[in-house]
Amino acid sequence: MSAEMQVDAPPPPPAQPLERVTCAVDLKNSNRFAVKPGARDYTKQYSHVYNKRATALKAALAAAAKKKWPGAKVAERIVKAAEAPPGSRMVVTGTSFKHMPRRPDVIDDYRDLFGDAAANRTEPASYASADDELILEDESGRLKLEGMPID
Repeated sequence: MSAEMQVDAPPPPPAQPLERVTCAVDLKNSNRFAVKPGARDYTKQYSHVYNKRATALKAALAAAAKKKWPGAKVAERIVKAAEAPPGSRMVVTGTSFKHMPRRPDVIDDYRDLFGDAAANRTEPASYASADDELILEDESGRLKLEGMPID
């Protein structure tokens, strides 16, 4: 990569035209993933998987934090950390989540499916922005992370 290339720059055109590759397709099983009208079920979510993983890791994370920072208070839940006095130092465990306002919303994509609003939308060069927020969450709530990280 040259030193002059910008991250947001489009890729250079290929030196020669690309050849489209074709392959044989077996259509007899192509409908096995089709969703029949009215049969969509949005009750199946994955939050139980994330909660189980977080619960399984919580004790190990707390032990590692106490080893790294002897005498540190480890918050049992994010709600407890949020209630701590300003300036308190404690270890908080949870699942990190980055709120990115410029990232497209999948719900809007479904709304736009039957309209032309999606065609009129312009995609940003990057979904990251200065408005992004890093959030830590567990089953008790969310906590916005601010400030400089510590080692």
